[in-house]
Amino acid sequence: MILPQKLFLTKGKGYHKDKLLSFEMALRSAGIEKQNLVFVSSIFPPGCEILPKKEGLKLLKPGEITFCVMSKIQTKNPGELISSALAVSLPEDRKSYGYIYECSFSKKSKKETKNYAKNLSEELLKLKGILPKKTLSVSESCRAKKGNVWTTIICAAVFVL
Repeated sequence: MILPQKLFLTKGKGYHKDKLLSFEMALRSAGIEKQNLVFVSSIFPPGCEILPKKEGLKLLKPGEITFCVMSKIQTKNPGELISSALAVSLPEDRKSYGYIYECSFSKKSKKETKNYAKNLSEELLKLKGILPKKTLSVSESCRAKKGNVWTTIICAAVFVL
């Protein structure tokens, strides 16, 4: 059984004429380009500690398998507004699990996307009959660059074992 003990939030933007390299640039911007990322669904483990990004990055080793929940959006449409967000809702009881909700949109602002993620992560917890103690989030938005360039935005909840 693998149960993460720590988590941190990060975000990044990337631009490149190649779609995959645009994603790579977003990973570099977020500080997680050296990891072998495994995308997982959206459960916040019981007792998991949330770290500041700077502390979390120090705990990662290049090349290790790293689990994360990620929202991602990519476009090649010049001037298009894109946004991405991720929110973590924590229960009062640290022995219970919480939820992570990720989303990405075209034509929505950073604030709209962040609020959407926050509201839905809290709703998931409330559906369990639990009021959220705290909700943390990360979000990003931008207009796609002009020219033959891909624009990528990511937001991630990165687990540390």
